[in-house]
Amino acid sequence: MKRRFLTTCLALMTLLTTSLAWTQDDRARINVSPSKATIFLGRSVKLKASVRGQKGVPIRWEMVGGEETGTVTSTGIYRAPSSGKTPFTARVRASVADGGPSAIASVFVKAVRIQISPSKVNVLAGETAAFKTKVRDAGDTRVTWSVDGGRKNGVIAPSGLFTAPPILRTPARIAVRATSVADPSKSATAIVQVGEVQIKISPQGGKLKHGQSKRFKVKIKGAASEDVTWRVVGGDMNGTVSPTGMYKTPPSMKTPTDVLVRVTSVADPSKFEEARIQVAGVQLFATTHPKRRGGRRNSLLHRVRRRVTRIFLPLDPIDLFVRGPRFRGKSGKNYVPLGGVVEVYAHVVNTNNERLVWEILGDNPVGAIGDDGVYQAPSTLMTPAVVQVRCTSVADPSQTFIKALHIPPVVVVAKKDNFSCCIGDAMQLEAQVENAENDTLTWEVEGGDEFGTVTPNGLYNPPNSIVTPNVVRIRAVSVADPSKHAVIRIEIPEVKVSLSPGSTELKPGETRRFKANVKGIHGASTVTYEISPKIGRISPDGLYVAPETGGPAIVQVIATADADPTKKATATIRLKGN
Repeated sequence: MKRRFLTTCLALMTLLTTSLAWTQDDRARINVSPSKATIFLGRSVKLKASVRGQKGVPIRWEMVGGEETGTVTSTGIYRAPSSGKTPFTARVRASVADGGPSAIASVFVKAVRIQISPSKVNVLAGETAAFKTKVRDAGDTRVTWSVDGGRKNGVIAPSGLFTAPPILRTPARIAVRATSVADPSKSATAIVQVGEVQIKISPQGGKLKHGQSKRFKVKIKGAASEDVTWRVVGGDMNGTVSPTGMYKTPPSMKTPTDVLVRVTSVADPSKFEEARIQVAGVQLFATTHPKRRGGRRNSLLHRVRRRVTRIFLPLDPIDLFVRGPRFRGKSGKNYVPLGGVVEVYAHVVNTNNERLVWEILGDNPVGAIGDDGVYQAPSTLMTPAVVQVRCTSVADPSQTFIKALHIPPVVVVAKKDNFSCCIGDAMQLEAQVENAENDTLTWEVEGGDEFGTVTPNGLYNPPNSIVTPNVVRIRAVSVADPSKHAVIRIEIPEVKVSLSPGSTELKPGETRRFKANVKGIHGASTVTYEISPKIGRISPDGLYVAPETGGPAIVQVIATADADPTKKATATIRLKGN
């Protein structure tokens, strides 16, 4: 027991003595070789350490600052990491295992270097270029490829094959980057210069009539793809252009105008060129008095029965008489009789589309007009009227004209406007309708049948009884325009009545025949007899019979004309008494 205690004490004293000895001069006690070394990522170096004056002293190896800068084995082999940011210096400490002196070795890990070849290349849009790299000072020579700006500037394969984008704005300068896998902070770039796309259109302009077409050609330089897109500036209202460059004017457009046809490179949409097309102005001409029409016949014009050969305007001294068939007056007005037709002629130039649109203006169109410009006036209408006919070019709707057609007032003219007609007679009346194809008349007696009657063909018959003298007004009314009529005055002469004998004397029971004479009546005339006072009797034929008895008296015989009850004649009878 005592012996074990003595041994332990001796060992402690020896250790204490050694520790005090290490602290006197550590540097002089331990050496590391090499104290400085240079390597690159992924490589290693053998470090050695010795204690001066001592052999077999155990050495402990460790990284200063942790293993982020590498690792060291227990035998002093330092290994740089396979990847990381370079350059850097790793510090390795060698120390006596029981806490004695230590020394540090510095290992410099060189910066990774990358080289790309070629460093600059020229390509066209859509073309490819191959790149190679050399990675120095790294155990891992792999790289990752990228294109600055992303896919819009192109793509590069892991093999280093770069493909320029098929569509981009040119000229362009694109950086292709190779980044070290070992040290992602180290990269190198190569420049890809994409040449400018050039586009040229031919021809660069031209002149067209509306309805024509024109083909354009295009040449592309500086792009792998020669694809182009065509369009008309302003849209379809200015026309269309096919994928092959064929321009066509639209069915309808305002002229004259300049149209721009634009061709754009698909490879570089910022590159385009335009051709200017001058579309000549469409012109519209119209008249109702054309020159020779080349034998053209309009079926409607020939189907209409033409009664009107002239237009009569009694209130217009300039255009008093307008001759047919086109009815153009000296004043320049164009007339069309009621129910008649007139053709308005129009034609267009500077276009292949000769179609026209005809229409009658107004909320309530008067008459009708066909696609051929033939205007048909209505058969009945209150006249006069002005009709506005508009013609518009389909090729250019801005080309239009308005033609005024004058429907003259219907005029009814009586052949004779003053007659004399006795009761019991008849009178044939005549009137003529001017300015209307329908010359039919209706006849009417003002005041009604008490003033007589008139047949549909104008035969007037006075009434059987009427106050005379009198004037009867007969109207001849146009069927085409009932507001127009002529008035014919018919004078009915005064009816006069006389009796014979004018006076006579009669004895009781005697008879006397009275005879009435009526003037102003055509044909047989009748009267109505009566006596006043009613002494005796008188027959309808005028035979008076005196009474058989009675004293003297005076009786008046009154004869009233049946044709005019206001007309009377009297005779006096002196009766003798018994």
